[in-house]
Amino acid sequence: PEAGKQYQLLIEKPEGGIEFFDLPKAAENSVGLNVAHSADFITLTPLGDIQFSQLTINHQGKVVYKKRIESKSAIRIARKDLPEDILEVSLADAGGAQKLQAALFNTNIETDVLQEAFATRTEASLAQQLPSGNYSVSIRKVSESQPLQNHSIYAKTGLQLPDNLNHTELQYLSFFQRIEQKAIPEQVSFMPEYRYELLEGSLKANGDTTTIDDKNVVLSLTGEDRLNMSVARTDKDGKFILEYQTVPRGQLTPAHLTVPDFENSYSLEINSNFMEEHDLEFSPITIDSAQLEDIRQRSIISQIENVYFTPVIDSVEIENNVPSTIPVFNAHYEFDDYTRFRTLKEHFVEYIQVAGVRERRGEKRFILYSYDAGFSFEAEPIVLLDGVPVPGNEILEFSPYRIKSLDAFNRRYFLGSLVADGILSFTTIEGNLGGFTFDSNHLAFELLTPQSEDKVARTSLQEDERIPDSRIQLLWLPSLKVDQDGMQAIRFNTSDIEGDFEMVIEGFTESGLPVSMVKRFEVKQLNNE
Repeated sequence: PEAGKQYQLLIEKPEGGIEFFDLPKAAENSVGLNVAHSADFITLTPLGDIQFSQLTINHQGKVVYKKRIESKSAIRIARKDLPEDILEVSLADAGGAQKLQAALFNTNIETDVLQEAFATRTEASLAQQLPSGNYSVSIRKVSESQPLQNHSIYAKTGLQLPDNLNHTELQYLSFFQRIEQKAIPEQVSFMPEYRYELLEGSLKANGDTTTIDDKNVVLSLTGEDRLNMSVARTDKDGKFILEYQTVPRGQLTPAHLTVPDFENSYSLEINSNFMEEHDLEFSPITIDSAQLEDIRQRSIISQIENVYFTPVIDSVEIENNVPSTIPVFNAHYEFDDYTRFRTLKEHFVEYIQVAGVRERRGEKRFILYSYDAGFSFEAEPIVLLDGVPVPGNEILEFSPYRIKSLDAFNRRYFLGSLVADGILSFTTIEGNLGGFTFDSNHLAFELLTPQSEDKVARTSLQEDERIPDSRIQLLWLPSLKVDQDGMQAIRFNTSDIEGDFEMVIEGFTESGLPVSMVKRFEVKQLNNE
């Protein structure tokens, strides 16, 4: 190639069609690396201007092999000396500048095709040797378009490997997959540890001197039969993400957002769950004839399943299995068990012994007495009304005739980033704040709870052969724990669907080695002739 010019690579696909790949501009002084795989060794042969270069092999960010290159002699590395995984090989010049980076395969996707076939609508079992570890198991029908889709996904958007390829073939494919390295940010606003529902919003200060960063925002769900609260902290822009868990009823429930910093004034906004503005670009969707046939078959299966789908009418209220935010209080007072006085302060003076009310210069506040010997409270207690934080001085002006009960917790309490020296939790008779109003720091709204899972009543497909079984996913085990090395029997039931199926097992051994294997088999109807 001529230096400075750009060339294209033309690939004629076995199934038909031609693809073009743009190659980088040809350089005068460049480097390369020939990779040759054998059963026990990987042979790396440097090319080009490589004198005094540094060859490095990394695994998950750690250097597992390093060698200074003095000549173009081949470098032979035993597979057993490298981690069994997809590695990264790179070449750097004498000055440390990286000249080459590519994937290096020291693992493989095992594919095994069974010669015997299983009959439709029967109990089946597949035996597989597995080392001790944790795995996921999926058995489903192989679609006609799947092989082409796998190659396309791997070549263009992500490192998803097609199966049934040896190390050399995987290595060739990797040359068309660019590996990009990005610096790890100091912090991110969204992490995978969020397991439940999310609510995103922002905080705005109503005064010029009030800050909006590092403030606690409390979400209270008042439409449930127990305390359900969650807390998030704002970032420098006043934004927050609240994670909450609620009963899946599929309907609206009363909710409240509160900023318990009542010495300052804030406004709250809830952001949309959908991105309204973005600069993302999407390629047009292209569906070939094989994919259209898959979609048609899936549509027919869905229609058949809908015909035989019978929902169960459940008259019992959905069980609330969400644990209470504050499971235990050390004191409980039912106001109807005592004489009701005209002011809330008089109730604390007369019979509520775990807390008191102090007044100074016209300002009233609650105090709680610590139950831990030698420990004195320093911060203010948090005061709740039906699970919603409220200003203590304002609740003292609230009508006690609307209060049903009081629960007290006389110890320091941590709710996420919120720290309180004790808790006073008032419950109104109606359970809806009893007409209490906020001047600021509060937003009332209705939150849509997740849809409950439908219960299905249908006769066993194995017992009633008149009902069709159109499942293409025959088995899904998200967590298979193997305690001891050995042969594992994977049991499942076939459906009425004929064709090629595959069992995909992926996971990690106890020592951390990745495992990925595919076993294919056929399901067909028995011929009784």
